[in-house]
Amino acid sequence: MSKSTVITSIKDEWTQFLAIVEGVPQEKQELPDAIGYWSIAQCLRHVASWDEEIIDIVNIFVKSGDKTDVAGAHVEAKQLLQDRQKMDLATTWQRLYDAHVALIAYLEPLPDDLFDTESYTGNWIGNLVPQHYKGHGEDIEKFMNP
Repeated sequence: MSKSTVITSIKDEWTQFLAIVEGVPQEKQELPDAIGYWSIAQCLRHVASWDEEIIDIVNIFVKSGDKTDVAGAHVEAKQLLQDRQKMDLATTWQRLYDAHVALIAYLEPLPDDLFDTESYTGNWIGNLVPQHYKGHGEDIEKFMNP
């Protein structure tokens, strides 16, 4: 996939994800156990943390060549999520939007070769990011439409 195709895919999945989550009534956003043991708000914090983690993963690789495995990324994103458990709903939403804007701003100037989905970085950027939005969007849809 080309860089522009990957970024378009990320933006498209993000738009679809937002359409789903922005349709969740505020009174349902903090209900426990909506998605597994998470509330919708916790899921949003997780998505924001994951976007931030993708920036770190790609940045580390670009600077040092060091690779992060998926398990390690989950540990880092989980720590970010734990650090944000007390975040109020308005701040959660702002963090979600800000993290996505930061991700896109980070990705856009990167060289094209980092977006080859067969490569280490391309897998993270072009496969896992769009799948992450899609998967959590589907989880939220299942909660809203059991």
